[in-house]
Amino acid sequence: MTRKSLHHGILHIISADSHMTEPADLWLERLDRKYRHLAPRVVRDHKRDILLFVAPGILPFPVAAGFGAGKAGKEIEYHLSRAYEAARSGGWDPAKRIKDQDADGVSADFEVGYFDQPQLTRSLKHFIGQTPAQI
Repeated sequence: MTRKSLHHGILHIISADSHMTEPADLWLERLDRKYRHLAPRVVRDHKRDILLFVAPGILPFPVAAGFGAGKAGKEIEYHLSRAYEAARSGGWDPAKRIKDQDADGVSADFEVGYFDQPQLTRSLKHFIGQTPAQI
């Protein structure tokens, strides 16, 4: 298939597999105060000297796991010991994301914001009392 489509001669690619990473303080700074005790957050594990993403209902995981695609073995082991410096800043900076999209040939991203379906289900059940199937 060529990059041209029948509509306006351009194929617009919408990515459903791009990964965004929230700034470490997003939930603690922008979530309504009454919900902040439930907010996801980034904390330092001083024993291992790594940053962990923690949130109700999920097992803590290294921040860098969110942007470790394509890495394996010793490379992923090293990668997981790093933090935000291991990620492209287009993961949380909208202006830089546009540049990443241009480099990837992507017109738009479709972002969900949950690690997996069970996390989405638990989160919705916790906050609104319903699962995705019940909404």
